Amino acid sequence: MTTPSVRPQDIQTANPYGFMGSGFRNTECETVARNILLLLQKTNPALWTSFSWSDYKKFCTHRVSDTEHGVLDAMVSGGRPVWNTSANLVSGYLKKSNNRYEVTQQFIDALPAKVKVADQAN
Repeated sequence: MTTPSVRPQDIQTANPYGFMGSGFRNTECETVARNILLLLQKTNPALWTSFSWSDYKKFCTHRVSDTEHGVLDAMVSGGRPVWNTSANLVSGYLKKSNNRYEVTQQFIDALPAKVKVADQAN
């Protein structure tokens, strides 16, 4: 895995509205992105680790829908993350191998600068 420029612990996740205005340009994507980061911060805050759809579903405290699975796959392959949006993602925000997802630098770059603690220190 190519290591992104920041670690999971370097992302501010406390404010769910902090992800608004991301490069994803889609509320569902921003919500899923925050959930991914919360999961990875809990799993290993210092390292980027892969996760499965099952890991994601087990971690989330809300009722996880198939729409979220579609968002994860759109973050891999591109396209519309949900049927009722004009947002059209490019591919490569996540990598997927053996049914496990990995965060890419492109994913980090899509996050609003206000949530990247490491960037704020510079």
